[in-house]
Amino acid sequence: MSRVSKVRLANGQSIELPEPDWCTGAHEPGMELVDIFHEGPEAALTVETVLGSVRVLEAALTAYPFASTGAGRVPVVTVALDGGYVSFDPQGLRRLATGLAGHALRLRGLAAQLDRVRAEAGR
Repeated sequence: MSRVSKVRLANGQSIELPEPDWCTGAHEPGMELVDIFHEGPEAALTVETVLGSVRVLEAALTAYPFASTGAGRVPVVTVALDGGYVSFDPQGLRRLATGLAGHALRLRGLAAQLDRVRAEAGR
């Protein structure tokens, strides 16, 4: 932790927040102390659709240094799923990645099936 950010709290006071190397250092002002979090650069999949680009599976390393429980202070990766953010430890994130790889295979199978169905419809 070589950097420090000054963060203004909801009560008007400011704190000096030591930054882990992976944190982007972007902290919203006006939050309660327990709601302040560190967040790394976001990783997301951008998919081109007929409606334009859509970002899915947004994920980032996250930690809440002032969480009310010790478990909340441990860094996790949060992933946008089903309209919210779900936290993953390393094992859970690996299971998610394995599941996504399997799902990619099923999507490729559907694409091959769609090729066949469209070819047959074109006869």
